[in-house]
Amino acid sequence: MVTSDDVLHARKRPTESIGRCGWPIEDHAAPGVTRYEEIEGGSWYDVPYDAIRCSDTDNVWGVGRLTSSDDQAFASVRVMGTAFATGHAAGIAAAQLSGGRPHDLPSIRRTLLKQGAIV
Repeated sequence: MVTSDDVLHARKRPTESIGRCGWPIEDHAAPGVTRYEEIEGGSWYDVPYDAIRCSDTDNVWGVGRLTSSDDQAFASVRVMGTAFATGHAAGIAAAQLSGGRPHDLPSIRRTLLKQGAIV
């Protein structure tokens, strides 16, 4: 799960990341009221593979707005660029699984990097 702490403190996960997000917490608190909380240092945070991987079913991933996050982190991770990145990682994992190979994070990361993704 991505937490508000991960977002606000620009948590890096160099061995677990399948994508990055640089969008601040953008909370639509009420009609016409939007509250922003910037990421520390104007930076970005890593989205870990486990935030999109189903914990009990090998062939299910939740990406984009389904990325596992708490309420505040959701106000950052839900954006389009992160949806692209999480979808890319899930697509690679699904392709590996459908090809008869177990999907594993190091292999997914290698393929993402080979395909030009920023992880």
